[in-house]
Amino acid sequence: MNNLDTTNPNNYSYTTKEIELHILGGLQLNKLESLRVTLSIEKLTKGNL
Repeated sequence: MNNLDTTNPNNYSYTTKEIELHILGGLQLNKLESLRVTLSIEKLTKGNL
């Protein structure tokens, strides 16, 4: 079930049976010296990982 979805360049997502990761952000062509992203982690199952 491990799946990396790169169809949206501003929201990459990676899903396993335990967690779902989203990397939100994008490149600004006028500011290539910096990259700002937000990492979202969601636990999908109950119990400890």
